[in-house]
Amino acid sequence: MTTGGPPEAPRMGQCAMTGKMVPEDELVEIQGQRVCAEGKAILMARLASGEALPGEADHPTVLRRFGCIFLDAIIVGIPIGIASAVGAATTRADPIVTGMISIAGVGLQVAYFGAMHGNGGQTLGKKAGHELVVNLDGSPITPSTAFIRALAYCGPGILSGISILTGNPAVTIAAGLIVGGWGLANILCALFDSKMQRSLHDRIAGTRVIMKP
Repeated sequence: MTTGGPPEAPRMGQCAMTGKMVPEDELVEIQGQRVCAEGKAILMARLASGEALPGEADHPTVLRRFGCIFLDAIIVGIPIGIASAVGAATTRADPIVTGMISIAGVGLQVAYFGAMHGNGGQTLGKKAGHELVVNLDGSPITPSTAFIRALAYCGPGILSGISILTGNPAVTIAAGLIVGGWGLANILCALFDSKMQRSLHDRIAGTRVIMKP
């Protein structure tokens, strides 16, 4: 004969759409929202109509996005430009030095965007434009996510530096096409995503940009 204690109470969770507390095993995750059966019907209706979801904030305008990107480009570009000018003046545009400066510039960009976004979700440009990088569910991103996003954003640029080191014009042209194509795809991806404006690096990292509350 066995004597057991009282049955363990099921773990409860809150439905993002109805606000009701239900057993965890009755919740499913859809579009970053954990919902019960009743909440699922409400969520699907909102998705079909394009209505904002819980925790979702307005996304910035395209002009604001480009303004913040332009400001960050200036901030990161100044030291890279100075290093390039000094290198060209002292080494007579040695391809090895030029290539290494280009690669170092990509490393600086990844460090800047990764560190800044990983510590509060904002670069200096985004702070000026009141933008914020968050996860799809609106939660703060982690440093690892920030660096994945930065690598996807700036990483392909390393091909330009590598191509300069090879000294092969054909390789340089091919690298330029790849880097330029990636940048163009990034822009077009964000422009055609009217709801969230998620670029390729946002999709790779699982992030989005919103207006800071």
